[in-house]
Amino acid sequence: VFWVNVPFGLTTEYDSDFIGHYHALESKLSTIDLAPSIAYRINPQWSVGAAFVARKADATLSGAVDYGLLVNPVLSGTLDGTNTLTGSAWAYGFKVGATYQPTDALRFGMAYHGAMNMNLKGPVTFDYPSTMPAPFLTGLQAAGLKDGQGSAELKLPATYSIGFNYDVSRAFSFQGEVARSTWSRFDELRVKLNTGAPDSVTTEKWKDTTFIALGGTCKVAAWTYRAGLSHDTGGVDDAYRTPRIPDADRTWVSVGLGYAFSKALSVDAAYSHLFIKDSTVNLTTSDPNNVANGSLSGNYKMSINIVGVNLKYSF
Repeated sequence: VFWVNVPFGLTTEYDSDFIGHYHALESKLSTIDLAPSIAYRINPQWSVGAAFVARKADATLSGAVDYGLLVNPVLSGTLDGTNTLTGSAWAYGFKVGATYQPTDALRFGMAYHGAMNMNLKGPVTFDYPSTMPAPFLTGLQAAGLKDGQGSAELKLPATYSIGFNYDVSRAFSFQGEVARSTWSRFDELRVKLNTGAPDSVTTEKWKDTTFIALGGTCKVAAWTYRAGLSHDTGGVDDAYRTPRIPDADRTWVSVGLGYAFSKALSVDAAYSHLFIKDSTVNLTTSDPNNVANGSLSGNYKMSINIVGVNLKYSF
């Protein structure tokens, strides 16, 4: 079996006049997994499987730069520009899993997705204001603030999960899952440049997260109805939350509807609403990595709507 899926992704984008523009303007990450898999049924109760994973990642990080502050603190805020890094990388890993079916009605599944380190590499650009005096521009570029190549290590977590499916009847079943992800590997975001400029470092200090879900499925003739509730803990505390990834606890409410045109062809649609816990950002210059970016305090109120449609054809 050959699987293609998207395990991680994010996008945050702020206007140029955002009060925290020195900390972040645009942050994008997209990943795609290519995973050839094999499975073996040991006996009627036990099955095992494994997959080789080839993961492609693409990222963009941009922010405003207070060039005036770097030249002379008196000029802070008068000579703003931007800095942008775009990078991509491939990395390789694995997944393993097993299912145990003690009865015809009850089935358990266990899985482990291995952690990955991805070294994103690509061009870095520095955009200066047109009003920048030539001597200042020469000095800043001599200090390494010029176009070149950059890299950033992205540490993605391992995930352990266990789930179950219980068939109450031929028409109705319950499902549940618990998963733990090792996001504590994400301690900092460090961007390295080949231009001689010092590393750009954002302190992250994430923590491991837990996901819990419970749902039900009801089948009536060719129709399938689904509903579920889940909770996903955020990976970062208030003290270290940044505008690039303003993560917080999330509660998911999901519903779905499917229709089987035949044994081979079916279509499914789903909708999820994410209630996200209100959170704060409180970055101060007591962190040496924030000196050039300044302090930032604020509140986040967020929610997310997700709509999906899936067409399935079995050969």
